[in-house]
Amino acid sequence: MFIIQNNTILLGDFNDALEGSYENFVDDPKYDCVTRSLAEAGWHSTISYNDVIDQQLITSNLSDTFINIRIVNVFPQVALYEKTTSDHLPVISEFDLTRTVTGLTDKQ
Repeated sequence: MFIIQNNTILLGDFNDALEGSYENFVDDPKYDCVTRSLAEAGWHSTISYNDVIDQQLITSNLSDTFINIRIVNVFPQVALYEKTTSDHLPVISEFDLTRTVTGLTDKQ
């Protein structure tokens, strides 16, 4: 498996639940699957499917910067969203990247 060693955020339409094709990432402590909480809570990221297929993975060294993730209800703002825009819903994550993730302590 290709190992990412930098601070990395991998996101997009994976076309599958994490527990399917992406089990290696779920089981690997080097990664944090931040969309897992959405799936566990019963959310779905598309209009067409009843699960989360738009995933966000981060390298575990970014876990301390992760704040929140949510799926946005765009229907009140965009008329006929599913017909004019996409069958995917926006998945928004928040990070506090003002903290430098270097592995150095204050004394170094």
